[in-house]
Order: sequence, then C-alpha cells, then structure tokens
Amino acid sequence: MLGLSLQFVVVVVGAAFLGYSVDQERTSKQRAKTYAMLLTNAHEKERQRIARDLHDESIQNMVLLCRELDEVDSSQSLPLAPREKLLAARKTAEQEVISLRNVTRNLRPPILDDLGIVDAVRRLQTDLMERTGADGKLEVSGTDDD
Repeated sequence: MLGLSLQFVVVVVGAAFLGYSVDQERTSKQRAKTYAMLLTNAHEKERQRIARDLHDESIQNMVLLCRELDEVDSSQSLPLAPREKLLAARKTAEQEVISLRNVTRNLRPPILDDLGIVDAVRRLQTDLMERTGADGKLEVSGTDDD
C-alpha cells in the first residue's frame, strides 16, 4: 500500500511540474506574440510618421521650388542659356517630387489607412500585374480585423 501511495505522490508531483512547465511555455509564447505585435505597431507608426514628414516638408518644399522656378522662367528677361538651365533645374525638381511621392507611397500606402489591409494588398497586386504583365490571384480568409 505504501508503494502505491508513493507512486501516486510521484505522479501528482510530476503532473504539477508538467502543468507548471506547460503554463510557463504558454505564457512565454503569449509574451512573444504581444512583443511582436507591439514591435510591428511601432514600426508602422514610424513608417507613417516618416511618410507624413516627407510629404509635409520635403515634397511641399520641392513643389514650391518648382513654382518659383516657373516664375523666374516666365519673366522672359533672361538669356536663352540661363533659362535652359532653369528649365533643367525645374525638371530635376519635378522628378524629385515624383521620387519622393513614390518613397512615401512605398513606406505607408495611403490606401492602407483609408480602406484597410485587404484593399491595400489588392491594389498593390493590381499595380504589380499592370507593371509586369504577370497574372495573379488573391485569396483572403477571415476579415480585416483578424
């Protein structure tokens, strides 16, 4: 009888340790999942901030530069050579605006905030298919909230 009682105690203690171990692993996995979610959110907020700063400062300054160059060019009092250099500078500034807009769009597509992840991915897929001629299909399960 003592042997059976001792075996029972060993099984109960073993089960308690096993339960504690499983609980610790579950807690550890939950913490890792929470950390990954917080890290992803922080990255997204930083990308959004950078995109907004580029738009609100750099792009707007480049657009202003284009307008100022247009005003100088429209004066018609400049000789041809300097006017051509101004036109070249304006074209460079305009290309920089396009480049910066592409960077901001790639950092944080506005459609992501406007319509959600599924529509943003669909739009990216459509853009890619139009650019490359590739064909693709997007299958979504769940909802945007998942």
